[in-house]
Amino acid sequence: MSKTKKEHYIPQSYIKQFSKNGKIVCCYYNGDIKELPIKSILQAKTIYDSINAESSKKTLFDIYICNPNLFNKEKLKIEFTKINNNEQYVEQRLSKIENNFIQIIRGVQSSHSKGKFSLKNHHNRLVIISFFFLLNHRSPDHLSYIDNLSSDDFKDIYAPFSLQNDCEQMKSDIKSYSLFSLTDFERRLIHSISDNWNFVLCKKMSSSGFIFGEHSIHMMSKNELLFPISTNYAILIQKNINSVENIYHPVYLTDSYAYLSENEVKKSNFNQACQNKGGILVGNKQDLKEAILIGDLINKYVKKRPL
Repeated sequence: MSKTKKEHYIPQSYIKQFSKNGKIVCCYYNGDIKELPIKSILQAKTIYDSINAESSKKTLFDIYICNPNLFNKEKLKIEFTKINNNEQYVEQRLSKIENNFIQIIRGVQSSHSKGKFSLKNHHNRLVIISFFFLLNHRSPDHLSYIDNLSSDDFKDIYAPFSLQNDCEQMKSDIKSYSLFSLTDFERRLIHSISDNWNFVLCKKMSSSGFIFGEHSIHMMSKNELLFPISTNYAILIQKNINSVENIYHPVYLTDSYAYLSENEVKKSNFNQACQNKGGILVGNKQDLKEAILIGDLINKYVKKRPL
């Protein structure tokens, strides 16, 4: 794989859900709102190149040991052969996860969360929430944090848990494991959320549409998450739908399908703008303008920090 190749850390197939023609989206970045080709935004150099074949094999073997029902030995050998013969193995493996997620959110929107694409389906829930966490591990900020770890950092943080002394190999292992399998804490949390929290598909009932920021992972609180999946729809995940601490209050039509008012949609957009911290925002031009204006006013008088 070319070391100068740029790769999307937020999948193009997800970005397209916020585009009118599937090719161009409206973006806010560095103080400007522009229409840009989807293929040219939210990408970075060499996201996957620093993950070597040894790390990929080690990660798959660990998954096999912990979940023997997922692999048999022959399947594991086949995967190892693919790793040896394919420099794009990591990218292609993540593409399968992306495609699974996109199929589910498209199906959820078209069927209004019924049948095969029901949000009551445990598999669908796991895919949706896993994808959300995966976005954080693919972000340039997160990968740069790992790249900038020093040998001393590894001695202090990881030495009690590892027999390795090779700093670069350990960086590769950490990236591989988090991208393939997430962290142990995240896996436990994801299963807990999938089993116990309420998932509802929310359709906007307003002229405003949903926007999303590249730092959406920061939008998760201890009680809820509103995850935009297109301009018209979002998935609301709440620990307790009756909690007084909830930010969002949908109008339920069924236990897994609801409407969000104009005020609730703008609330989501404002939160996206405030949490974005200098990253790119994507959505309709007017929705971006309104969210940024409110966010700037609040930040000026409350926190005085850049968007």
